Amino acid sequence: ERFTHMILAGGIAGDVRIIGEDTLDAMFQVQSSEPSDPQTNGLTWFTDTIQLGEKAVFHSGTNQGRISIIAMLPEKKLGVILLANSDSFEEINNQLAFAILSLLRETKYGVKQVKASRESLVSVDEDILRTYIGHYIVNGDVIEIQQTRTGLKTSYNNISIRLKPV
Repeated sequence: ERFTHMILAGGIAGDVRIIGEDTLDAMFQVQSSEPSDPQTNGLTWFTDTIQLGEKAVFHSGTNQGRISIIAMLPEKKLGVILLANSDSFEEINNQLAFAILSLLRETKYGVKQVKASRESLVSVDEDILRTYIGHYIVNGDVIEIQQTRTGLKTSYNNISIRLKPV
């Protein structure tokens, strides 16, 4: 908790600067990413501008059957830390952290999450969908995109996911 406060206070804890401004900026700036991995990374932090429509940073991990995530909206000075006593909830843990950040942002700033509406779903020719079949890297794990009679699907962390074009 104190770490999150220090980060959101610009690298300062109390009256002491712990992390320099340049280092703090670099932590959340995209440093490099493998071309095949859409997950962008700062210095030890994953970065994301898509899920909440603004820069979110997070770091998660598992250790001896436990999982944790720290996720922040640095520009809004909002953060959440989640701990779980099972490492089988990694993707759910990440989704929950982003959902909580969204609620915190809505509560503090009145910014509501914009969801894709059914009207924004589009029809895509099956030949085009077939071009997406294959293996991809997500958060360092390999997933396989498969075609079904109703579209595309994948599985990640034992969660079945139907993919819908928007």
